[in-house]
Amino acid sequence: MQIAHRKVGPDQPPLVIAEIGINHGGDLDVARHMVTLAARSGAEIVKHQTHFVWDEMTEEAKSILPPNAGGKSIWQVMEECALSPEDEAELKRHTEAEGLIYISTPFSRAAADWLD
Repeated sequence: MQIAHRKVGPDQPPLVIAEIGINHGGDLDVARHMVTLAARSGAEIVKHQTHFVWDEMTEEAKSILPPNAGGKSIWQVMEECALSPEDEAELKRHTEAEGLIYISTPFSRAAADWLD
């Protein structure tokens, strides 16, 4: 198996993937810094999450208040944590400039189509 140029399998060295997810809180500068730290730490891949909230959630999500979200709806939380398509493209460029492979989990069909 291969992810980008990196072979993966029992005869290959361990593959270190840095999971960034949405831990940047929607801040591109924080996301870029996390990628830089991942590169310095020896990771080979950075894994992100691609959220198009309008496509992945129903209107009902606007009224669902997670207990740890400070009174915000899950819709608001995800909207704040998602990068714009332009910012995500910049994060991918930065990741590759750091010599890492960029992968992302799409959370909707629109996100999957955009990543494709």
